[in-house]
Amino acid sequence: MDPIVFTIMMIGIGALIGGVTNSLAIRMLFRPYHPVYIGKFKLPFTPGLIPKRQEELARQLGNMVVEHLVTPSGLRNKLLNETFRATLMRKSRQEVDNFLKSDITVGELLSPVAPDLSKDNVHVEMEKQLKGRVGSWLNRRKDKQLRELVPEKWEEHGAIATKRASRYVQQKIASYLESPDGRYRVKALINDYFEKHGMFGQLLSSIFGSKSISERLHGTMVRYANKEETRQWIEDVMLEEYDYLLGLTISDIEEKIDKEEVLTSFSEAITSLVPLERYWDKPLSEVSAPVRERIVEDGVAFVVPKVINFLSAQMESIIKHLHLSDIVKEQVEAFEVARLEDLVLGISRREFKMITYLGAMLGGFVGLLQSGIVLLIGL
Repeated sequence: MDPIVFTIMMIGIGALIGGVTNSLAIRMLFRPYHPVYIGKFKLPFTPGLIPKRQEELARQLGNMVVEHLVTPSGLRNKLLNETFRATLMRKSRQEVDNFLKSDITVGELLSPVAPDLSKDNVHVEMEKQLKGRVGSWLNRRKDKQLRELVPEKWEEHGAIATKRASRYVQQKIASYLESPDGRYRVKALINDYFEKHGMFGQLLSSIFGSKSISERLHGTMVRYANKEETRQWIEDVMLEEYDYLLGLTISDIEEKIDKEEVLTSFSEAITSLVPLERYWDKPLSEVSAPVRERIVEDGVAFVVPKVINFLSAQMESIIKHLHLSDIVKEQVEAFEVARLEDLVLGISRREFKMITYLGAMLGGFVGLLQSGIVLLIGL
C-alpha cells in the first residue's frame, strides 16, 4: 500500500476514534437517562454518570450554595450597600405612592383578610378583635413586670417625666397656698383645730390670736412649699411610686382594676380614632390624600432602614430557617435529566465541542505516529 495513503488512512481512523470517543464520553455524562437491562442483567455504565449521581450532586450543590454562594455575610453586605439601600428606598416610595393613589376602597382592601367584616359591623368587629388580642397578649404575660414589657427608653422617659411632674406639683402647691382660697383654707384649718381642742385651743387662741397664728403658719407653709428640699422630697416620693408601679406584674394590676371594663374602654377609644365605617366605600386615594406625602417620605424613610437592619441582624437565623441547602437539593433532584442536560450544554456546548475536536486532533496525531512507526519497521 502506498505510504501516503496508508498514513492518511491511519490519521483519519485515529481522528475518528478520538473524536467519537470524546463525544461518546460527553454524552455518557447524561445518557442513558435510565438503567438499561438485558433480561435481568443491567448494562454497565447505565444510567449515565449524572443521572446515577443526581442525588449526591443535588446535596453537594445545596451545600455549595449555602457555604460559598448565598452566605449570611454576602447577603448582609448587599443589604447594607448604600446603592442597594438607595434603590430599595426609591422603589419602596414608588410602590407605596402607587398603592396609596389606587382606586381600591377601604372595604375592598380589608375583605380578603377579614371576609366577615362589613360596613355595618366594622366598629363592633374591630372592638371585639382588639379586645381579644390585647386580652390574649396580657394573659400570656401575667407574671411579667411592667418594666420587662416597657422599652428601656420609655422607662427612662417616664423617670424624666416624673421628675418634671414633681416640680409641677410643687409649683401648684405653692401657688395654691399663696392664693386667697389657700389663705382661707389655712385659716379655716387652724380655727377648726382650736375648736376641736376645747379649753387648750381657746387658751392658745386668746394668747396668740387665731389670725396671728394662721398668718404665721401660712407664711411658713408657703416658704416651705417653695424650698428645694420640698421639691426633692416630692420627687423622691413620686420616683419611689413610679418604681413601685414598674415592679407590678400584670396579675397585680388586674387585681386592682376591672380588666374587662378597662379592655372595653381601651378598645372603644382606639376604634373611635379610626372610624372605618365612614371611609368604607371611599377609595384609598381619597382617604390617604391628607397624609400620603408624609407616609411616602417620612414613613418609608423610617420603615425601610428598620427592616434592613432587622434582616441584617437576623440573617444567620433567616438562612438557617429557610433551609436553603434543602431547597436547592430538592429542586435539583426534581430536575428531569433532559432539562439538566440542556442546562449544562447550554452553558458549555462550545467547550464540549472543543473537547471533541481536541480528541479528534489527538487521535489523528496518534494515527500519524502509528503510521510512522509501522512504515519505519517495514523499511
